[in-house]
Amino acid sequence: AAERPSDARAAYEEAIRRAGGSYPEASYNLGLLERSQGHPGAAVRAYRDALAARPDYPEASNNLGLALVDTGAVAEAEATWRGLVAVHHDHVGAWLNLGGLFADDGRLDEAITAYEAALSVRPDYRKALLNLGVAYGRAGQPERAIATYQQLVSLHPEYSKGWYNLGLALKREGRDDEARAALERAVAQAPESQAPRASLARLVRDMGDLDAARTQFTELVDRTPGDASLRLGLARTLWALEDGAGCRRHAKAALAVEPDSPAATRLLQQCSES
Repeated sequence: AAERPSDARAAYEEAIRRAGGSYPEASYNLGLLERSQGHPGAAVRAYRDALAARPDYPEASNNLGLALVDTGAVAEAEATWRGLVAVHHDHVGAWLNLGGLFADDGRLDEAITAYEAALSVRPDYRKALLNLGVAYGRAGQPERAIATYQQLVSLHPEYSKGWYNLGLALKREGRDDEARAALERAVAQAPESQAPRASLARLVRDMGDLDAARTQFTELVDRTPGDASLRLGLARTLWALEDGAGCRRHAKAALAVEPDSPAATRLLQQCSES
């Protein structure tokens, strides 16, 4: 359907026509297609048609909420998901979507309640655990955030994002050794992911392990030579290692990418004076 959307759309519409205008599964699949093609208004209409044909259609209601958000009808999306969980309290997708809507609106207490409701149904739901940890952190409850991330990685030790968020939360609390261990696990689980490695590089540099920082930053710069922030990270590390030439080389490379960067200008001057 994604490869030939026009043909798929025509097929769904023909199936609905042959069914006398009432074919909930075809309308639902048409909604999925329209939303995937960037047509949220058409998706809303298709999901409404599915629900008109089958009022108790949980997945159509859940996806209608998503399409409504796409159109900017956030209050209506909230009402749709609230109505869904009132009837189907165990619909973890609707609870997760409500949590995301509340979090985006800064309603963190309600977001936490929604994520906890999802987890009461599916305790190992990793996305709900991740989002709950983020909500706790934003709500100024760092220990609960850390505990949630720890629960997440104990259930899903292969989940790099869980280790990454745990590392960041521990770092914010000044628990650098634990943060380093968590970020190292994040890197081990997703070696190609830049964010965990960059955070690890900055952390070990701040901890004074300059050789480890140089190794991490060098690998990052080799992968993404056009990233000025990584160039500056490596330059600062080399300056701390008293490698003035290396510091100047990477500070100049950062300036080549961002000629108006005050940080790169200052660092180049600092390197040149060393």
